[in-house]
Amino acid sequence: MLVFDTEGDGFVEDMSKLHCLNIIDRTTGARLRFNDHPELAARPPDGSLEEGARLLMEAEEIGGHNIIAHDIPAIQKIFPWFAPKGRVKDSLVYSRVIWTDLKDIDFKAIRRRKRPPEFEKRHLIGRHSLEAWGYRLMAYKGDYGPMMEERGKALGLTGDDLLAYVWGTFNPEMDDYCEQDCEVTVKLFEKIEDTGYSEESLELETQVAKIIDMQRAYGVLIDVPAAERLAGEMTAALASLDEQLRAAFLPWYAPVVEKGRVAVRQPSRRSWIKGVTSDDEIVKFPVDAGASYCPVKLVEFKASSRDHIADRLKKLYSWQPQEFTPSGKPKVDETTLDGLDFPQKRLLLDYLVIAKSLGTLATGDKSILKFVGKDGRMHPKVNSNGAVTGRMTHYDPNVNFPKVKPGEDGKPLLGVAGGFGVELRSLVTVPKGRKLVGVDAEGLEDRMLAHHMGRYDGGAYTDTLLNGDKKKGTDNHSITTRLIGLNLRDSGKRWRYAYLYGAGNWKLGAIQYDDMTEEQREAFNAKYPPGKPRNDALTRLGAAGRKKIEVGFPALGALQAKIQEKARSGSLRGLDGRKLHVRGQHSALNTLLQGGGAIVMKKALVLAYEAFTAKGWEFGRDYAFVLNVHDEFQIEAEEHIAKEIGAIAADAIRQAGEAFNLRCPLAGSQDIGDNWALTH
Repeated sequence: MLVFDTEGDGFVEDMSKLHCLNIIDRTTGARLRFNDHPELAARPPDGSLEEGARLLMEAEEIGGHNIIAHDIPAIQKIFPWFAPKGRVKDSLVYSRVIWTDLKDIDFKAIRRRKRPPEFEKRHLIGRHSLEAWGYRLMAYKGDYGPMMEERGKALGLTGDDLLAYVWGTFNPEMDDYCEQDCEVTVKLFEKIEDTGYSEESLELETQVAKIIDMQRAYGVLIDVPAAERLAGEMTAALASLDEQLRAAFLPWYAPVVEKGRVAVRQPSRRSWIKGVTSDDEIVKFPVDAGASYCPVKLVEFKASSRDHIADRLKKLYSWQPQEFTPSGKPKVDETTLDGLDFPQKRLLLDYLVIAKSLGTLATGDKSILKFVGKDGRMHPKVNSNGAVTGRMTHYDPNVNFPKVKPGEDGKPLLGVAGGFGVELRSLVTVPKGRKLVGVDAEGLEDRMLAHHMGRYDGGAYTDTLLNGDKKKGTDNHSITTRLIGLNLRDSGKRWRYAYLYGAGNWKLGAIQYDDMTEEQREAFNAKYPPGKPRNDALTRLGAAGRKKIEVGFPALGALQAKIQEKARSGSLRGLDGRKLHVRGQHSALNTLLQGGGAIVMKKALVLAYEAFTAKGWEFGRDYAFVLNVHDEFQIEAEEHIAKEIGAIAADAIRQAGEAFNLRCPLAGSQDIGDNWALTH
């Protein structure tokens, strides 16, 4: 394998110069340097940049860190003919697959003092960067950037001038730095090889990473005028709701907090201080010299403050939170509020939905409109193995928009009722002469469940899933509804998916509570008053529902028992041999199902791409993947081939299931339209 690294004058999107290309031949041990500046090089180069690129292109196997997203496109920007003929191995891609629990590994190592102090100071915990790996492997990649910045600042340089000084021109230090990156990468490949990790999974992820990088570079078209209009409407709606909520939650007195602590005052002489009684009556009372009192201030309710919402719910309605954020604060979101009963619930829920949608669209630091380029497209970044389950994660910006929700009449719900799914997704569009083709897997996680249950029930659940009839009450959601004793099939459907996604007993109980008739709820509330008694009762209710479903589907109970046993080791085996790290036994089933779904969708993506290529269609000219979100692809295609594109991609999902010998057949469906709201 030829392990290589490059240095240029910026990231690939903005790069105009390639300064050096260094290679380590792992077979011979040769250290090779290629650049076009022999007079400035740390040592005489082994050839020009072009010669180095041609050497890589002809090699049987090349490797590097982040070469799929950066180094290979960087070389192609300078030498458009560059196309590696051999196998490509990217240690960043491999690292993300093998060590999905890297943050946990780092924290354990820090506790055992196996990481230097700089590791934490440089915020490297859980990171897959070459710098972080250099510290882990005790093979530091060097400080070229900080060192040159220091020199530049000493010369009085700032901003773009400083950036140009550090990265704008070739120098001997850069040449050495580039080679040291190769040294660290070689050690990382040695560690990767020592794991004996599944080659099948690593090769699949490599192919996926290549396609996803092409997707990022191509981008997805946004209807900017429509987006700006929608942002204005949302802003006005929020202002109106804020006014109503301030009237609903009257101002209250709260202790003054200074530097994170409740403030304390001590007068130097006896004084009369204005105070507030428990009935919010303002009175004057004496405070002796040296005695302590707590100053208070009048607080006006802010709907944008989760702290304010939690405070009012606890004080006014005796709410006892069951879930908390990592910082220890009560978790306040739509799901939590929807499970409670208080007068301002609808106003608050509406506010949270609109605020969240507006943040996604325009006001958030990573909002859509802030990432639309001059080409009218946003180019979302994707970590193709960002989640512990193997699912992709999206950032800059996150494109996991709300789904389009159908109403009782089957028509899409608009605005708050639909979580703005229609409005946000309709902004993702295509140019004239093209169509957006949406392809998604049908009931993916349910089919993954059927595959695993098939080991115990001989395919009985698969039969229910594929042949059950909603009208006859023989489909899985209707059966779930009956087993738990719910009133509505939609509640059974919601309960099932919550169960599959790893919901705790309280959450399941809250869904059962929402399903109650008015009379049932009144009886429940009378028996269990707000606060701890009611929360405990909801937890028991959810636990009882869990038991009923696992008894009603014996294969599910057997599967859960087996998974719990295997989860004690800390990981489960994925379809392609990878390890799926399990954070807790409660999430084991969810990890198995999501992990399986992620793997088959990645396989389907590769199969679809290969089929398109075999048809002679070129990515970017005839079609382009523009979004990959969980169980769906969105493909921009020339209008005359859109139907065929959709049919091939949908069938690739079926083929992916067969490739992994699933006990339950997979199926894909397609929709064609002018925007994302119409294609999923």
